[in-house]
This record gives sequence, C-alpha cells and structure tokens, in this order.
Amino acid sequence: MKQVNIGQWWGMFKLLYQQVTVYVSAISYAMTATTLYLVATRSIIPMPYWVFVIILIAIVLLLMLLEFLLSLASVYSVQNKQAWIHDNPMREYLERRDRIYTNKLNQILKRLPKGKS
Repeated sequence: MKQVNIGQWWGMFKLLYQQVTVYVSAISYAMTATTLYLVATRSIIPMPYWVFVIILIAIVLLLMLLEFLLSLASVYSVQNKQAWIHDNPMREYLERRDRIYTNKLNQILKRLPKGKS
C-alpha cells in the first residue's frame, strides 16, 4: 500500500496528543474507578477502599505485563521499519558509511595476492 508524506505537522500533533492522553486517561480511569467503587460497595461486594485500589493496581500491572510480553516487540518493529522508510536522518548517514567502508574493503581485497582473500 502506498503511503503519502504530508509533512511533520500531523505527526507532531499526534505525538503531542498521545503524550497528553496518558494524563487524561489516568484522570478518567481514577474517576471511573471511584464511581465503580461507590456502586460496587453499595450493592455488590462491600470492601475497604484500599482493597479496591490494590485490585485496580494489580489489573493495570497485569495488562502492562501482557502488553510487554505480547505486543511491544511488534510495535517497535513496525516503528523502526516506518522510520527507516520515511526520511530517517540516520539512513542517509548509514548508507554513506556503508559505501565508504565497502569501497575501503574492496581496495584492501584488491591489494591481497590471489588466493589469499
């Protein structure tokens, strides 16, 4: 599938939005958890607030572990491939270095007597 380069402005907006979303999500999670605690303790299972908080922390830690084990490597792989394809400043540097070292290696190999390479 062909990708379109629309510049950096959209990527910058998305990156900033993602960074802010962490805080917004944490606030939203806390508010939802508080509401869930109030509803659950009144009608379903009475429990101290600290037990409820420990359960929520355990759920979040379990989700983080699953994310780490199952999908983090795949995400980095895709990000690296996209960065390599789309204007990665390191790509030009590495390709230039590769040409220089390949030329130097070829020069060294040419100076070796036949059968010694």
